[in-house]
Amino acid sequence: MLTHPLNTKWRWSYKPTIVYQQQSAEDWLADYRPVLETPIDSIETFWRVYSNVPTLSALDCGNIYALFRDNITASWEDKANEDGFSVVMYMNKYISPAYMKKLYQHALFVTIGANSPFASELNGCTFERKVGGNKIAFWMKTNINSVKEQLQMAMSVIKALDIPFNDIVNVDDELRIDWKDPKQAAQKITVKCVSHKKRATEPMVPRTRYPNSNNVQPKRYNNQPPRSNRK
Repeated sequence: MLTHPLNTKWRWSYKPTIVYQQQSAEDWLADYRPVLETPIDSIETFWRVYSNVPTLSALDCGNIYALFRDNITASWEDKANEDGFSVVMYMNKYISPAYMKKLYQHALFVTIGANSPFASELNGCTFERKVGGNKIAFWMKTNINSVKEQLQMAMSVIKALDIPFNDIVNVDDELRIDWKDPKQAAQKITVKCVSHKKRATEPMVPRTRYPNSNNVQPKRYNNQPPRSNRK
């Protein structure tokens, strides 16, 4: 059968909500489960996976998808990530489901594609389902210390996702995401640029508990049962 190979092999993994406290890098990664045991190396394989897993909005709060280059993990401490930064987009929880679905799709396409201006810098993307609004982060391998250059990279990501510039507000990493803030509440998306090295060395803080979790999980293609939840 004719296939259309991707320029890079990708791994799609899934992290359920099974802990209620901040974790070490090792424990954080241990909870990730492969959606597909083998790398995604073609457009056909990507569509097969995409069509058979829940969309971001259908996941349970606290769940995370990670789509990364083969042999790179969704961890600030990974050697390929530790010197980089992320363009993080926080979604206003009141945006429409159609808007969220389109953004989720475009983020996936931009990640596996090789046409964006930042494709060579991009290690992967994470998608987190959150009570206060979903979060999408593009993980870059090289840090940019200049605020101006970080803003340019963020604008490049926004443009690649086909997001109108008047839908976003850029804030400093030190500023707390607060949808009661009129400036943030007036926009669909709040954007930050986050240093991986800085985040990796911050003190651990409690994570949000989701007591009403339904734990919606994506299908596994190797038909093996998911790994038991760690206690």
